[in-house]
Amino acid sequence: IYPEVSVSPEGLEVEWLVTGGDIIQKETLTNENGVAAITVLARDPNGLEIDAIVSGIGISNEKLTKTIIVNTPIPIISASTPVEEPGFNFGATNMILIIIPVAIAAAIIFLKKTDRLEVITERLNVGDFNLSDRVLEIKERVSSIRER
Repeated sequence: IYPEVSVSPEGLEVEWLVTGGDIIQKETLTNENGVAAITVLARDPNGLEIDAIVSGIGISNEKLTKTIIVNTPIPIISASTPVEEPGFNFGATNMILIIIPVAIAAAIIFLKKTDRLEVITERLNVGDFNLSDRVLEIKERVSSIRER
């Protein structure tokens, strides 16, 4: 009768051979569960072959092979590719169309508050720039057009 001999799966040496990809990270020794991991970046879209040659106490160059079919990779977004952010997006033209009328309105309000608007309109021969008079004039014209 021979006493039972048990071999721990921990600490076995692993040599990795990869075809169709680049090794990013690898573990060269097995853990307490007998597992060693590898991270690979695939180069060949048709497949990737990974060989692991395991050796250690009681094991002599045991070769394990795994062939993996690679899915289409996700495209990498480069720095030159514009990325649209969610939300309301103003273009340069739209911003100009908003900024110009707002600036004109702000200038008119400022000139009116500082009593400079009448002086400027007289110099430019624009005439009386009384807004309420203009509104009344437009209402009268609309009324006369309706009566026709």
